[in-house]
Amino acid sequence: MMLGFGEQYITPFALRLGATSFQVGILSSFPLFISSLFQLIGARLTEKYQDRKLIVTRAVLAQAITLIPLFAIPFLTGSILTLTVIFCAYLAFGNLMGPAWNSWLGDVIPIHERAAYFSRRNKWVTLSLFLSVLCAGLVLSRFERTNIWLGFLILFGLAFLGRFVSFLMFFRHHEPRYHAPLWLDLSFGDFLQHLTTSDLGNFVIFRTSVSFAVMVAAPFFSVYMLTALGFSYAQYSIIILGPMLVKALTMTYWGGFSQRFGNRAIMQVCSVLIAFIPLNWFLVVTLFPHSWSFPLLLAVEIISGFAWAGFELTTFNYLLDQSSPQRRARLFAYYTVVFGFMVFIGGILGSALLKLFSSAGFTFEAILFVFLVSASLRLVVSMVFIPRVRDFGNHVKVSQGRVFYEVLLHRPFGHVTNGLVSRLAIIERRLSRENGKNRVSGKRKR
Repeated sequence: MMLGFGEQYITPFALRLGATSFQVGILSSFPLFISSLFQLIGARLTEKYQDRKLIVTRAVLAQAITLIPLFAIPFLTGSILTLTVIFCAYLAFGNLMGPAWNSWLGDVIPIHERAAYFSRRNKWVTLSLFLSVLCAGLVLSRFERTNIWLGFLILFGLAFLGRFVSFLMFFRHHEPRYHAPLWLDLSFGDFLQHLTTSDLGNFVIFRTSVSFAVMVAAPFFSVYMLTALGFSYAQYSIIILGPMLVKALTMTYWGGFSQRFGNRAIMQVCSVLIAFIPLNWFLVVTLFPHSWSFPLLLAVEIISGFAWAGFELTTFNYLLDQSSPQRRARLFAYYTVVFGFMVFIGGILGSALLKLFSSAGFTFEAILFVFLVSASLRLVVSMVFIPRVRDFGNHVKVSQGRVFYEVLLHRPFGHVTNGLVSRLAIIERRLSRENGKNRVSGKRKR
């Protein structure tokens, strides 16, 4: 609920306050970087107090409280700077609990059950997110022409309620005993020094580079929908909902393939699909009439949801598998800091390119050129860095081309073909029985 009613609508809220595209880029990237530094504090707290439930519950409650000041921004300051500061605090408390929560999850879920468990868990999380975003879009559509600030007040109020309920639910979780031996201490400098020489380091470089390339364009999809294309809040919500629903429906699909072929193979398939998302946006907007934009972009985002479902599942599982229980909290913290920094750099680059293309007076809209740059960077990252990521475990050893075929062609179309063949066989049996009955009936008449 917190994500669906709150975080997903921060950008529309900022645009209503009068934010420019450059300000949206900063709002989408700078708070992520600043808040990622709180992962280091969270890791220290986890190792010092060794009470993950205490850290998580207090951080969750504090995060819920940060949603309350959002109610007053339109009536007091209307400032994008104020919104950015509050959003930084909101994300900071979320990151503060990150190391403790990830360590907690890693201890509770056995390694051989993670792919199946997280595919089911992510499916239900995505379904709840789907419903909350749908309701949020309906609320904003209802108040769009009367009092839009009342609509946002309802959204952020429900986001606060959802986070407060989750705060209460955490007390029901079992926490295994936690120990962090001193001899396993690892500084952030050591972590950075071994990025290019360890398996985990190569994965971190790949994953954070993908985030960098994605964030070059990611802040501006919402801006383009609500300003350039003039989508309503209902249409905006549907575009967001499409990939969410697909994520929920395909998590178990990707979970089965990751167990069969390994996390790395699925990462490569999904990273290539992710690279084509901004390119598809560019092609839809430039090649087709405006009236076609909404249904075609919805189709593009459905494919996006399919790709991101597999990518998020396998990258998270890979990070869990490559971190020992004793080091997990700290490694997740270090990873998140690097992740936040790359996201920040990507957002800054995207905002700078947007200003550059706008001032250059290109015929096409500047945001579309940013989409092309992001697509190119995503593809380069996938081609350069994924071969350096090593997979582990006993998986089916096949070529990457075979994995692409199995995942994207054979399995989906095989289900369709098998379904058609089965139905045709049923129809054929029914016709045969009917013909047999008719022959028997004809013999009796004679």
